[in-house]
Amino acid sequence: MKNCLLFMILFLNACQYNSSELSDLIVVNLRDGYVDSEINISKEISKIEYVPLELTDDNESMIASILDCCVTNEYVFIVSSKQGGVFQFNRQGRFVRKFAKTGNGPGETQQILSVSADENKSLLYVSELFSTSVYRFDGSFVKKVVSSRGFSYQYLIKDDLMAEIGAEYVPINVPGMFGMGVFSLNGDTIEIKNDFIDSTLTPVEETGLKNVYGIYSKDGLLCSVESNDTIFFLSSSGIKPMYFLKMDNSKESKSNSLSINNQELLPNSFSIFDYFETHQSFYVRAFFNNKMYLFQYDKSTKKTSREISETDPNELVTYNRTMAGIGLRNVIDNGLPIWARKSYPAQNIIVQYYTAPEILYLKANKTVVKELPSVCKDMNENSNPLVVIYHLK
Repeated sequence: MKNCLLFMILFLNACQYNSSELSDLIVVNLRDGYVDSEINISKEISKIEYVPLELTDDNESMIASILDCCVTNEYVFIVSSKQGGVFQFNRQGRFVRKFAKTGNGPGETQQILSVSADENKSLLYVSELFSTSVYRFDGSFVKKVVSSRGFSYQYLIKDDLMAEIGAEYVPINVPGMFGMGVFSLNGDTIEIKNDFIDSTLTPVEETGLKNVYGIYSKDGLLCSVESNDTIFFLSSSGIKPMYFLKMDNSKESKSNSLSINNQELLPNSFSIFDYFETHQSFYVRAFFNNKMYLFQYDKSTKKTSREISETDPNELVTYNRTMAGIGLRNVIDNGLPIWARKSYPAQNIIVQYYTAPEILYLKANKTVVKELPSVCKDMNENSNPLVVIYHLK
């Protein structure tokens, strides 16, 4: 009886999947069925690598905050939220070069949205709204591929195969609009998914994607949009549902999440902020009643734990839009809270990045951070961000 009820819930709330997809779907209940407990992620981490990004004397490497980041075995590539181009640092944080600078000429860019790398070919893929520029790791320009699709995020899966999430805040009825897709760089379509938005809740001209998110998982990308309770897995095989986040939000709240003109989060409604996977667990951060809730789903026990952050997200977001400082307790060195903004399963690492003002804010809050890493000793509010790489066991 319970299994029948669960399948009915998934059918009504997630999407219409076939039976094999439903049987593989992992349900994470955010309303009940969890245990309130301090979550210990430290047992999954073997070491922490701190990468303070160098600020050169000529300020060429100055970064206000990080819009996107790509970590390879040798380099850290940064896209700033305010400065154009790609900043390249080595894994020790020394500035190497800046390329893909702003302009209209060959090898130049306008508004970079995301970056991803092919480690085997030493190629970096720099994505804009309707194009992808390819560069070698030495900064030299290879080619630019223009697309008829507008996307918010585009990440390499393998061999010029891209996982994409459609353009945010664009009405779903605009010609060429899509939700999620897997495409070859030359434009061939592996699979597109558009059927996860219930446009009967909101006028179609006001319905679209918003607050989209994606992060690497094994052999592919986990992707979601605010209008749906399901996290999908995009890979070379296509698109399949992976996690169902059972939020039980009201119909009014679901209508709000569909409307590109409405940014209000209603009381008693969950809004997923981000998530990531490790070998052992699946982690979620979600807004609920002006607080950030952190969940861990243990893959082996199939049990969910929850804790509520003591840090005010409405205050922290002024220092860093990704709110890196809201994370899990760090019992390894009693330092910065642990959370992941990027994931690289092939390298067995997860990555986070903190702004200098955010670190100084956390330093003043001794209940969150007892001891800052030594690389932060001389940090001031004008320092470059800090990239933290967590090596998984």
